Parts: sequence; structure tokens; C-alpha cells
Amino acid sequence: MPELLIALLAFVAVMVGGMYGFSVLASKMVTHAIQTRLKALEQITNEQIPDDWLRPFRRRVAALRQTAADEGRFSRLSGRIQRHCLRNLDEMIRFTTRVNYTDSAATQKELLGILNTHRETWAAKEWRAWITHVEDLDKPAETGEGVEMLER
Repeated sequence: MPELLIALLAFVAVMVGGMYGFSVLASKMVTHAIQTRLKALEQITNEQIPDDWLRPFRRRVAALRQTAADEGRFSRLSGRIQRHCLRNLDEMIRFTTRVNYTDSAATQKELLGILNTHRETWAAKEWRAWITHVEDLDKPAETGEGVEMLER
């Protein structure tokens, strides 16, 4: 009988520990997903294409540059980049429509207007621009301090 009680207590301890661990993990995953979306949304409202959306294409663009590929191959890759970014933007629009994380309905409406405007702009963007956006990921971002130092 005492062995059964010890086994039961051990089982309960493992289950409680597992549930706690799972809840911590789930909380971190949800927090990361929301932070990633908010970072992308911030970049979009600052007239940028989110770095995380372009990053998967860096190696392919670099490989095409190294092999001096023709414009047709760059154009096809650019189409894939554009479709990927437009799918992500469509998901961002759906998320912003479903989940209201703004302070008011007017702010949400304005945000959706910005996202839809970018949707139209990105859909009409020339293929060379998409390649340039991916290549710009490797360039250091200019800061106000660096510009000040150059002006002095």
C-alpha cells in the first residue's frame, strides 16, 4: 500500500511539473509570435518590408549574383519573394482584422488602410526592387549618429 501511495504522488508530481513546463513554453511561444508580428507591423508602417520576410531569400539572391545569372532567373526569384511577402501581408491584414490590439476602432481602421495601401504598392512593385530589398539586408543600417559624424 505505501508503494502505491508513493507511485501516485510521483505521478501527480510529474503531471503537475509537466503542465507547468508546458504552460511556460506555450506562454513564451505566444509572446514570441506576437512580438514578431508587432515588429513586422512596425517595419511595414515605417515603409519597410519586414526583414524576417526577406531573410529566407538572401542565399538564393547571393548565389544568383555569384553565378552571374540572367535576368529571367532573377525575375522568377523576385516573383517568389513577392508572393511570399504578399502572403505574409495578407495574413497580417487578417490578423489585424480579427484581433483588435489597438486603442480604438479608428486606429485599427487607419492601420488596416496602411496595410491595404502597402498591399497594392507591393503587388505593383518591379522585380528588381524585390532583389534590391533582399540585398539591402546585408548593408548596415544608417543611424543618425553616423550621419552627424560625417557632417562634422
